[in-house]
Amino acid sequence: MATINEREFLTKIRQNDQIGLCFLYGPDDYSKEICLNKLLKSVNTSTDIKIFNGSEMKLVELQNECCSVSFFSSEKCVVVKNPPIDSFSSEQTKQLNEIIGTKPESCLLCFISTATEINTRSSSKWANFIKKIDKDGIVVSCLEKSRANVISMIESTVKKRGCNISSSLAGEICDRCLNDMVLINSELEKLCSYALSKNSGDITLDAVEALTAQQLDYKAFEIIKHILSKKSDMALKVVNSLFLEQVDAVAINAAVASSFVDIYRVKLMAKHNHSNSELSAEYDYKGKDYKLRNAGYDANKCSLSFVKNAILQLTAADVKLKSSKQDKKSIIEEAIINIIFERAL
Repeated sequence: MATINEREFLTKIRQNDQIGLCFLYGPDDYSKEICLNKLLKSVNTSTDIKIFNGSEMKLVELQNECCSVSFFSSEKCVVVKNPPIDSFSSEQTKQLNEIIGTKPESCLLCFISTATEINTRSSSKWANFIKKIDKDGIVVSCLEKSRANVISMIESTVKKRGCNISSSLAGEICDRCLNDMVLINSELEKLCSYALSKNSGDITLDAVEALTAQQLDYKAFEIIKHILSKKSDMALKVVNSLFLEQVDAVAINAAVASSFVDIYRVKLMAKHNHSNSELSAEYDYKGKDYKLRNAGYDANKCSLSFVKNAILQLTAADVKLKSSKQDKKSIIEEAIINIIFERAL
C-alpha cells in the first residue's frame, strides 16, 4: 500500500484495522512517539510486548521473539527502535527480509526510526527496506508540521482539556516553543491546569507570559526584529532580560549571529533562484524549519551587505567575549548598537 501520514495511521488504529507490520519514520519525533504509544495501547492487554534497541539487537533474537509466545498470551508485539539498516551486510539484510516475510500473523512487528536521518535517494538499503515494509505492511511518514498545523493542534489539545485559547495566542505559544510539539505539550499542561484552577478555563496572554519559557532562538528573533526596526531600546531590553535569566553571554551572541547567518543563506539562495527546501537539504535544518521561516520574514527587510556587517560585528563580539575582561553585557550591547547604526545609514 502507499505510504501514509500519522493521521491516517491513527485513524486505522481507532478503527481497529489489523496492523501486523509497520515502519514509523520522518523528522517529526513527537508524532512518531504518539503513533507508537497509540499502537501499543491498542493491542490486547494480555499481548506479550518486547522492545529492542536496534543497535544492540541480534537478528536471531528478533526472529525468536517474533516466533515465540508466552504461556499466558497467543499474541506478540515486537518493537525495534532505530534498526541499523545501513550497517547491515547483504546476508543480514536477507535474514531481516525473511523475518519480515515469515513472521506469524499473531505477531505485530513495528520498526521506528528516531535517531537516523533517512535519505532513500542516497541509501539503497533504506529504500529497499521501506519498499519491503510497504509491500507487506504500512509505512508511516511523519513530516514536520507547518505553523498552521501546530496552531490547529494547540487549539484542539486545549479544547480537549476543557479550556479555551484564541488562534493568535496559540500562535504565540507556537513561536515561543519554536514549533516543537514536545515543548508545546509541556507548556499546555501548565497553562490548562492554571486556567482550570481559575475556574474559567480561558488561557490568557498574561498567563502565557508568566508561565511559558521563551527559548533562546525565539529571543534572538526578537532582538533581530528590533534591530531591523531600529529600536535599540527594545533590542537591549531583550538582552537585559536574558542576562537577568543568567543565560550565558556567548550563547546569546551565538544565537543572534546564527539567526543572521540564516538570513544570509536565505538571501543568497533567493538571489540564485533556489528555494528554502533546497537550503534545508543543503544544511542541517532538521526540525528547525522555524529558523528558515523567520529568516524568510526578515530577508526582504535588509540588504546582503547589512547582514554581512552584522555577522562581522557579532563575530568580533564573540572573540571579545572569550578573550577580553570587558563586561560581557556591554560587549553584546555595543555590537547591537553598531549594527543598528549601520542600519540607520
